Parts: sequence; structure tokens; C-alpha cells
Amino acid sequence: DHETLVAIEKRLTSVKPDVILIAEPWSFRGSNKGLLKNTAWANWNDDFRNRVKEAAHGRGSGDALFQVLRGSIDLWTASPWESVNYVESHDNFTLMDHLTDRKDHDGSHPSAHDIKRNIFCAAAVLLSPGIPMLAQGQEMLRSKKGNGNSYNAGDSVNAVDYGLRERHRGIFDFYRGLIEFRRSPEGRLLREADAASCRAVEKLYGSTSFSIGLIWRDPEKPKEALIVLFNADQHHKAKFTMKLHAGSWVRLVGDGKVFSRTSFDRREMAVSHGDFENGVTIEIPAIGVEVWAYAGRKH
Repeated sequence: DHETLVAIEKRLTSVKPDVILIAEPWSFRGSNKGLLKNTAWANWNDDFRNRVKEAAHGRGSGDALFQVLRGSIDLWTASPWESVNYVESHDNFTLMDHLTDRKDHDGSHPSAHDIKRNIFCAAAVLLSPGIPMLAQGQEMLRSKKGNGNSYNAGDSVNAVDYGLRERHRGIFDFYRGLIEFRRSPEGRLLREADAASCRAVEKLYGSTSFSIGLIWRDPEKPKEALIVLFNADQHHKAKFTMKLHAGSWVRLVGDGKVFSRTSFDRREMAVSHGDFENGVTIEIPAIGVEVWAYAGRKH
């Protein structure tokens, strides 16, 4: 109950002020979500979970997705640090079993569409402010073969097959790359975002109803922006038009890969002063995610 959680917070923070407290804020008694606002507690965010997975299926709206991609501060958090962002946990279907088009929810043989949806969800979790949470096996397309309540199913269903890591090496590397990006200097704007920076983020609409973008800016260095673009349309590309500072911009995430600034196969975009006035356009593939960052002036 709420009173007990507040008492726990008071006692623990008196011993260790920087203690990390995480709650699964619902039970048969109801939900505490939102009631722990402005406390040291972070809460599992089922709004994030549901909206991201709906978007991965091409449902919902860009505006609904935007709210959870910028810390859920319009919903029930006072700070993005109060939100634990996730799309899969220990119970119910695995992410792949939820994302598959199969009616029996067996995601053990994922289609190309299913894999794109997994990548989309991974990017949402790891490219959003707050506390990211990944379920074991999510990064290698684990499936429980459609079993959504496997508490008594045994190891044949519940054991994690680590051979999946090699069979889906590209997906595993994508998750690893996103984690490295989040911990990098380029990922600082997302990693350290507070409520003020979440409110200041610029919203971008794409050409499809299921596309949304966010421009994160460093208030001390406004040119050093980070552009995060999502297109949840299942079949069509989305075009985003925006005004960017003149200079070189590099793509750090795209096509299911994460690139460093020194990667030979990264894409670059030169923006002129004229482009700043007229706007530049970036095209994102169906069920796609891209991240672009300012790389400085070309000499």
C-alpha cells in the first residue's frame, strides 16, 4: 500500500540517500501509479509498454507514442526518472510472441516484419529518458512458443536458449550498440534528461500518421542536437522535414544498426545555410528508427 512504500522510502533514504527504489505499482489491491509522484520511487510504466507495442503493430497515434518517448511527464511522472521503460517482463508473452502476426502467438520463427518490430521496441526503450529495463532473451528474439502463462510449463518453455544469440547475432549486436550509444557522450542528452529538458524537446510530425520525431538539444550548446525519428507505419516510408543548423550531420542509428562517428558505413548529411531556411528532409523506412547528430562545421 501507499503508506508502506512512503515509509520504506523514508527509512532507506535516511541510510542511503541515492538508493534506487523500483515498484511494480499494481496488484489485486489496485494501482499506485501516479501516487508516488515526486518521491524516490520509480515505477514500471505500463503506458510505455502498451503504447510502444501498439505502435510497433501500426496502431495508436504518433502523439500517444510521443508522450512516453519523452518521459511520460504529461501522464503521471514528475521526472523521467520515475518511469521504468520496458516492453517485456517476466510474465505473459515474450516480446516476440506478442509482436508476431501468428494467431497462436508463436514467435519462434519470426518474419522480417516481426524482427523490425522488435528493433523498433528496443530503440524506444533505449532511446527514451528514464530507466530502461530489458527482459532476459529479448535481445535475441526469445519465444515461449505462444505460451502466455508459463509458470508451470517447465524448462522446455521457460529456459533461455543462449544459442539464439548466435542465430540472431545482428539483433543482439543492435541491442548492445544501443546500450553503448546510451552510455556514450552522444547519448548524454537522453541519459541525463530531466523534466525541463523533456518539456523543451521539439516534436516532429512525419508524413504518415504513425510517425513521430523528437529533437533533443543541449541548452548550453543548442547546435549539438540529437534527432530521434520513429516510423511505425507498417508499409510506407515517412518523410520528416526540419530546420537544422548548417554543418555536417551523421546518422548514428538506422537500418537495424548502430554506428559510431568513425564508422566507414555511416551516412552523413551536409546542411547549408540555405537548407536551414528551407528545411531538410529525412526519409525513414517502414517500421524504422533513425538517430542523427550534429558533427560540426565542414572546413
